[in-house]
Amino acid sequence: MAKDRFDIKEKNSPLLDADGKPIKALVISATGAVGKDLVQQLIEDSSVERVDIFVRREVKIPAAKVVAHVVDFDHPETWSD
Repeated sequence: MAKDRFDIKEKNSPLLDADGKPIKALVISATGAVGKDLVQQLIEDSSVERVDIFVRREVKIPAAKVVAHVVDFDHPETWSD
């Protein structure tokens, strides 16, 4: 049987990658109603080591593990690594 990407053994158990390390999350539209709540939950989750967010304009989120990327969603040709 293939190894699952995430190891969730019971409710409230930490999310771990296939190697047993904390996960990294990416949230697109992190300033909307759902996105804000999701980012807050990820910040509070000790099993999440980093949260990259893609937003339309600069935001200030007081959490060291959050990295904001300002993106012009209307012009994907301007995106870079």
